[in-house]
Amino acid sequence: CLQLRQPLQASEWPFFMHRLDRRQKNLVREFQGVSNAPDNLAIQFLKRGGWSVEAALNEYFTSSAYAEFSSRTPAVDSSKIAALYEKYKEPDEDTIGPEGMQTFCDDLGVDPTDVIMLLIAWKFEAERSCFFTRKEWMDGWQKIGADTLEKLKAQFGGLRSALTNPDTFRDVYQFTHKFARERGQRSLPLEAARELWRLLMGERYQLLEQWLEFLEHKRTVAISMDTWNLFLDFTRTVNLDLSNYDLDGAWPVLIDEFVEWMQEKRQGGAAH
Repeated sequence: CLQLRQPLQASEWPFFMHRLDRRQKNLVREFQGVSNAPDNLAIQFLKRGGWSVEAALNEYFTSSAYAEFSSRTPAVDSSKIAALYEKYKEPDEDTIGPEGMQTFCDDLGVDPTDVIMLLIAWKFEAERSCFFTRKEWMDGWQKIGADTLEKLKAQFGGLRSALTNPDTFRDVYQFTHKFARERGQRSLPLEAARELWRLLMGERYQLLEQWLEFLEHKRTVAISMDTWNLFLDFTRTVNLDLSNYDLDGAWPVLIDEFVEWMQEKRQGGAAH
């Protein structure tokens, strides 16, 4: 495992943070969002990992530094987490439902449609939208390393910046389809899919609105998990002008039809 030969001194942390560029600072926050490590350890392991968050985390969690830091870090207070659960859970059911979730959002000062709530659900490994079981709640807070609303809010920056990592984004993206669909259903209603695509992809894919327009044009009712997941691959591998799209590739029919629809629209526009 990785040994820290020359750890940064506490007095040096602000100096090194000041010297980092914006990308590196985002990587530090992403690393901390998963590890809860202090600045000095985050910077140290990211530097040794070539600024790869995945590599740095793998080294950190198998290092003596992690064991030492964990032994000095106060454990979260399970009784505080349980008290919060009792505050938000349904009066007659042992679950947090829509009403309790709204109160939870109000207490956090965030809108229920804010991506941070999706990220919290992802961290809690929640199975249903607008619901938390007792186990999901207790385990989720432990995983994040918080036992008060203030400590949870302090993690928001790290959670948001984690989405800048392509692998983390894919994990959250794939989680979303299963999380958001109704129990017993294998597809996501288009209305829900549309809002979630805008939430996750609105600033990441320039052809998103054309894709959503096409789905309305096709009168698509629901989006399968296969289409949902492969759409992300499509956005990452196919040029915006669609010039490298392979119609003979293993894409869902719906994506094939979208490409054909876009090409017809562009040819029609060029003709005029």
